[in-house]
Amino acid sequence: MSPSPHISLIPPPGPSVLKIYSEPLLSRSTVPSIFLDAYAVRIAVFVDEQKCRGAIEIDADDPRSWHWVAFATSRESDDSRAAAKELGSGKTSAAATIRLVPVSPPSADGEDNAIEGIESPPHAPTQMWDGHEPYIKLGRLATLSAYRGLGLARLLVNAALEWAAENASTLRATDNLTFSEEKREEGEGQQVGQGKEENNGNVKDNGWNGLVLVHAQTTVESFYKRSGFATDVGMGRWYEDGIEHLAMWKRLELK
Repeated sequence: MSPSPHISLIPPPGPSVLKIYSEPLLSRSTVPSIFLDAYAVRIAVFVDEQKCRGAIEIDADDPRSWHWVAFATSRESDDSRAAAKELGSGKTSAAATIRLVPVSPPSADGEDNAIEGIESPPHAPTQMWDGHEPYIKLGRLATLSAYRGLGLARLLVNAALEWAAENASTLRATDNLTFSEEKREEGEGQQVGQGKEENNGNVKDNGWNGLVLVHAQTTVESFYKRSGFATDVGMGRWYEDGIEHLAMWKRLELK
């Protein structure tokens, strides 16, 4: 039987998600269930399968990002059921996930990765990026092994890009929220989704004009190319927790 997937979207969940790894029992009552489903998929793929470190799977971008989860109604494996029961909200059909990180200062990626001990690319001008234009970022795309080959990853990428194109005003007004290591420990941070305020009280436009960045694992470069992304050779390649990555760009036609 072919799956009948549906997609759920959760807006920025706030700083409570920063304690998922250190206080998993507390997180069950304070973190939105759909985010826990996304986390379950990410742990199964990035930590259990790809051997990345679980302690850094949740980062400073998670509280301020939009997250999508694809739920499928068939092909549920023992692994997917166990992952959902142990790490998620109890749902057994969370199959794939992706997140969209709003506009942030160009140095933010490097700063966060330096804290976490992960190599990051030089966010310097290239032939594809002038070093200043604001961009949003897709990431944490993951599909449980039992559901691969069903087109869920492309479904999620398309859903996130379509949402971004249709909600440019929201993304232009989203503040550049960051959560320091001290705030991570306390589970505190600024109000998620709050726009920057100018002296006259109006929300400041961050100038986003449809540019999207992906830090892609090199093994899925062709997948993103089929979704309209182009590789930025000038940013080179780097390793994130032992996995080689490269940068890819796409510009959306905003609606």
